[in-house]
Amino acid sequence: SRRALIILNKLVKNAANPLDSIKIQLRKPKALLLETNAEYELLTAKTVQTLTPLRLKLDSALAILDQRKTILSDAGDIAILLNDHDELLSFIKKITLELYELTGSDAYANSLINIHESGIYNRIRARLGRSDSLQFRSLPKEIAAQEQKLCKSLAEWLNGDLHHADKMHAFVRLNTQWNSHLQMLAAKYPAYYKMRYGTIVSSIEQNLQSIPSNTTVIRYLFVDKKLFALVTGN
Repeated sequence: SRRALIILNKLVKNAANPLDSIKIQLRKPKALLLETNAEYELLTAKTVQTLTPLRLKLDSALAILDQRKTILSDAGDIAILLNDHDELLSFIKKITLELYELTGSDAYANSLINIHESGIYNRIRARLGRSDSLQFRSLPKEIAAQEQKLCKSLAEWLNGDLHHADKMHAFVRLNTQWNSHLQMLAAKYPAYYKMRYGTIVSSIEQNLQSIPSNTTVIRYLFVDKKLFALVTGN
């Protein structure tokens, strides 16, 4: 796994053009996960000092996977992405739980909840993204059509066989258009943007505020095949 990462990093560094660098970069999450798994198994002591670098490395792999979501539209590609995402989230949850048990910090408990919920929410988002017939009441049809066209163009760019220079220009143009589209959605259709593309982050304090007084909420989740219960109350 480490050798694979070294090779990938060299390929990125020596890529003939930025387009090749982008494609190679998208292959790194699996290698990062394998390397981190191996490093974890070789740890002689599991401490905050030894686990934190592993968590940071996994976070970087997760960021690359999140980038890939915007350029995949084929159902098979999305299924592979979700599988990679689930494997990564499962290991992140395991390390985060161990960090919480070592420190008792609410920050890790909060992170564990967010990671778990984001995995569920990303699956829902993926299903929504695969449904061409699905319409959102808050989003005008012409905006939805524009979004579908951009997603299709990004997928065609990824799988196309244009000359390198033409393909790079196409990527820069499409990436600029996509970012502008997301900014427009966030400004004009915030509810839709939050549901489809917004970050899934909430604090324990925010969660407590939504719980009625004199109420206890128990959230069950599996971490490394073990069932845990997170208990919060107001």
